[in-house]
Amino acid sequence: MTYRDWYESDARWLLNQIPKDVVEWIYSEDMTDEEKAEHLTHETTGGYLKVLDESECGQLWWGSLSDRQKNIIKAIPNFDAEIFFQCTGIRVDE
Repeated sequence: MTYRDWYESDARWLLNQIPKDVVEWIYSEDMTDEEKAEHLTHETTGGYLKVLDESECGQLWWGSLSDRQKNIIKAIPNFDAEIFFQCTGIRVDE
């Protein structure tokens, strides 16, 4: 795969869509005891905003892809699931 092939590939476009610094609303009933102790305002607000790290964002993003989109990424020449995990924090088998 040449640089131009990569630059024009669907895989590159998809990988550029991985969100970073995403927040997620966690309802009080879904919070752990530790989260409740850290975020006492959940009693008033009904939950809290959890800031996800990059690996969590990436895994959620991966889960939202269609099988066709996942296969585009897995079809990258010499794709290795373990190296992909080391680079992105994304487990492709989940």
